[in-house]
Amino acid sequence: MPRAAVFASTVLALAAAGCASQERGPPVPADRIIVGTIVTMDPAAPRAEAVAVRDGRIQAVGSKDEVLALRGPRTVVTHLSRAAVLPGFVDAHGHLTQVAMRTRAVALDPPPLGGTDSIVAIQDRLRAELPGSPGEWLVGWGYDDALLAEGRHPTRQDLDAVATDRPILLVHRSGRIVALNSLGLERAGVTAATRDPPGGRVRREPGGAPSGVLEERAALRALEPLRALRADPERLGAALRDALARYAARGVTTCRESLASSELVDALRGVAARGPLPLDVAVSVTWRGTAAERLLGDKDPGQGGYLGGVRLVGVELVLDGSLHGHTAWLTAPYHAPPAGALARAACEDPLTSDGALPPTATGARYAGYPSFVAREVEALVARCLRGGWAVTARCHGDAAADQLLDALERAVVNAPDAARRVTLIAQLLRDDQLERMARLGVSASFLAPELFFWGDRHRDVLLGPERAARLAPGAAALARGVPFTLHDDAPAAPPDPLRAVAVAVGRRTAGGQVLGPDQRVGVEDALRAVTLEAARQLGEADDKGSIAVGKLADLVVLSADPTRCPPEALGKVEVLQTFKGGALIHDR
Repeated sequence: MPRAAVFASTVLALAAAGCASQERGPPVPADRIIVGTIVTMDPAAPRAEAVAVRDGRIQAVGSKDEVLALRGPRTVVTHLSRAAVLPGFVDAHGHLTQVAMRTRAVALDPPPLGGTDSIVAIQDRLRAELPGSPGEWLVGWGYDDALLAEGRHPTRQDLDAVATDRPILLVHRSGRIVALNSLGLERAGVTAATRDPPGGRVRREPGGAPSGVLEERAALRALEPLRALRADPERLGAALRDALARYAARGVTTCRESLASSELVDALRGVAARGPLPLDVAVSVTWRGTAAERLLGDKDPGQGGYLGGVRLVGVELVLDGSLHGHTAWLTAPYHAPPAGALARAACEDPLTSDGALPPTATGARYAGYPSFVAREVEALVARCLRGGWAVTARCHGDAAADQLLDALERAVVNAPDAARRVTLIAQLLRDDQLERMARLGVSASFLAPELFFWGDRHRDVLLGPERAARLAPGAAALARGVPFTLHDDAPAAPPDPLRAVAVAVGRRTAGGQVLGPDQRVGVEDALRAVTLEAARQLGEADDKGSIAVGKLADLVVLSADPTRCPPEALGKVEVLQTFKGGALIHDR
């Protein structure tokens, strides 16, 4: 049954129960009632005094007296003082399994999240965690070359100084770049003769030997230890539940698994079959290979429900890399290019037998690079829309966004409403691009925490002041009628929707500077971006995103009402409790 029909039948059933109760006696008592400040995110009734839950759904929301009339002898009643209840947060974009894998890796986060601020510190952390058996992988996660004292990525020589008899894999904070020691390169099959894949690069030493650093799609070669974890249902299940507990502690009730392969979908379903997951996991399938064809076919994945907490919601395309990795594709050169920026070499892709990615300028004119040539993007977009799939397209650079919008405009000539199924994950959107998106009906999703964690570097090194001030342009999107969500792209940033809200409202960097004050958004707009708008992008607004009768009782209890806090105090609001379908899944 479609989700809209499920919702309608639920509301009718609740209404019928109410009518019957008036005829036969008192109303059916609630399982739980919370009295206090209820911020519903429902435009028809934004605030209430109490909410009642029965059988996992919202039974009533309204005045205290009205809702307390549903109290029975077994009803759990909670009276809040300064705390506030909001809908559970919906993760708009992230990588649950990578968050899970991080729980099993050596943490290499730089300040303010950790203390790893040099290659020497990385080496010390790795030596302290060396596995006992030669040949066993050692995985570290979260380093950031921009925040290391040396100002560069660790090389194979740096990691060989830690161990030569154990393969070492370091995953960059972006999740899009890796560093390996010599044995790790050997295990990944990377040599001087290895060609750069489309949309990726093997960084090299003078003479052509690999330096140990692999970018974007080249990094996929090095994921052997991560694939091994995915292949073990028991280990994967334990890591996933640890990760989901972290999401719940931040008020998230629906999280994302983005860019999932067929194997990963099978692994997630296998874990869910062993026991339902405590949160909903909405999965976007990768475009690579036959994953989308096999898993989605020619049907709208939004018609299916969650099985054990897992649901397919569409397909994801990746059109370029990341800004902080110098791999996003820009229309103008980077403010300061990376050392050794090279032109793209001709390379083949499974989608084309003779295509080569266009070269990007070298040196001071370096502007990143695309993942596909234009005709490939047009073919991919047309196939996705023809299949009726919801599409998430990652375009961190404005040149990649142009490529996607050009393809969309050609694809929707005979189906003008098809683009409304498309969400553009973007950090740099010009006004003309937002106007195109508004005409097409395309929504946006912004990585707001990037302003905090990397905003100073974007301003001073990557983009320069003018472009950096346009990162995550929430105010410009609202002014042009483009709906948007906020996300963490976890584990690039730890899952924390309240931080995303605070950053979108204040736009303050880790260095304490305000970046693009004219792009600030209001608290209500930012909260809507992590609740109702995020649910709409998933096609689940009938069930989630606001506190309304008939919807799932996905709720978060906060230490204060964020809509009544001064902007500078938003960062101090804490998650006290999280409920999923009326069940308490986090209690501080």
